[in-house]
Amino acid sequence: MQNLSVALKALLVVAVLAIIVVVYRHNSLSKEREAWNALAAATGQAGSTEALEAARNAAQGTSAAVWADYRLARKLYDQGDRPALERSRQVVDESLRSDSDHELAEELRRLGAAVDSFLALPAPAAMAALPAEPPPAPTEALPDAQTSGTDPPPEELPADTQNEAPPEEP
Repeated sequence: MQNLSVALKALLVVAVLAIIVVVYRHNSLSKEREAWNALAAATGQAGSTEALEAARNAAQGTSAAVWADYRLARKLYDQGDRPALERSRQVVDESLRSDSDHELAEELRRLGAAVDSFLALPAPAAMAALPAEPPPAPTEALPDAQTSGTDPPPEELPADTQNEAPPEEP
């Protein structure tokens, strides 16, 4: 009888462990699926920076994390302004620290080098003096080509510059 209770206890422990493994695996797969779905949705929204940041946060700890990092860093790089480039470099560094052997690691390193090349450039003084917003567009209509006075009508051109019809052959 005591052997039966030990065997029953062992079977119960094995069953509980199996249930824990199945639940853990299910949650892990769900998180992976959610991370990839978030990345796909962010990419489908024309890859807005905010959507990619959210996808990156959702992907932490999953196989989609490096891909989300790359998409975000690339989007920030494409924006081209100094704060975006600095954030891009930060994302690249964090990604390489977490997974330097990933298949995208070399591409991330190249992206980081490109960002560094732009960050190393001095900000031109002329660019700093430009207004934050472009000047307003002129509101007056442009002169008509016929009345602009830049090209005289053909009848006012000297005779040697007017197009003459070729003589007809008999």
